[in-house]
Amino acid sequence: MFKKLVVGMFIISMLFIVSCSEDQSSDPDVTVRLTDEVISNYNPETSTWEVTNDWIYSYDENDRVDALVDNLDGMFEELTYSSLSDVRPLEFISGIPEISFNMKAHFTYEEGKTKELLLSISDSLGVYSEALKMEYTYENGMLVSNVQSFNIGAWMELGAENWIYESGKLVEYIRPESQRIVYTYINDRLFETFEYDWNGKWDLLREEEFTYEDGLLKEKLLYDNPQSKAISGKKTYEYSGNHLISINEYSWNDISSDFEKYSKNEFAYDGDWNVLSEIESFWDLIEEVYVFDGKVEFTYENESGNYIDIDKAMSPNKYYTGMTDSEMIHLPMPSKNYGNDKIKKIMELLEKRR
Repeated sequence: MFKKLVVGMFIISMLFIVSCSEDQSSDPDVTVRLTDEVISNYNPETSTWEVTNDWIYSYDENDRVDALVDNLDGMFEELTYSSLSDVRPLEFISGIPEISFNMKAHFTYEEGKTKELLLSISDSLGVYSEALKMEYTYENGMLVSNVQSFNIGAWMELGAENWIYESGKLVEYIRPESQRIVYTYINDRLFETFEYDWNGKWDLLREEEFTYEDGLLKEKLLYDNPQSKAISGKKTYEYSGNHLISINEYSWNDISSDFEKYSKNEFAYDGDWNVLSEIESFWDLIEEVYVFDGKVEFTYENESGNYIDIDKAMSPNKYYTGMTDSEMIHLPMPSKNYGNDKIKKIMELLEKRR
């Protein structure tokens, strides 16, 4: 889980692609914690699920994640903390046995928030060299910039991300000369986003429009040609009470002038509304049925943990920018106790496209 996050951040920074108050301790309401996360792909030829990763979580005597091991290939992650009372990691190392490549992340904090994330890579002798650095700046408890630098003997700035706010709401995200997203609101709810691409000037690339019902996100319309308001797709969201049970994606068919099914993500819960699984399927236009594609399953135990604290350390943009993309709204984390009612990014299943 954490390897995916850090490797993702590394790749994101290398390719220049985008991806509130002080928090010192774990959520006191956390009463269950992850012990197992199984990721599978569906094989249509055999009509069976094939496990690709089986992450086992282990915790120390202070209820903090101290290691993850993939039962299939031995990939591992080890976390250390600066003191017995700290719930956010000082370092973690990830790697694969018998392969001379490990990656280490070192965290520096300021007022409980990640100030710097330093990534190092080891050589065949186990000697680490600093490779990538991310430096975060906050104002009034909100993230305002993330500067990424790459080590080529000296630190060279790769790029930066900036967040702009008005009246406490995120109104603009910008990566200079690369990407810009403008957010608009109606009645304190995200209404539209406008994404721009840099071609010597900012060109409008796409627009998204959000619809709500009873306070919950119900639909997202996508316009790939905003100038002509040409719809290219949409997503609809279904709930049981306040709990998301499915996301249905549709693409626009210019010939029929109508939406056609593209994919869906379905969520299953236990009796306490802890997320047990997410299954992604794609629509077969020939057979006119959904075909399974990927699945992630979660197992818990009745103990506390620091999963959210680790996630905050690795992904400050998910917690200190207020409302961002609709995919961060009302979507389930591994357990309801990890913030189902908060603005969080969806657990990545196998998101193939926007």
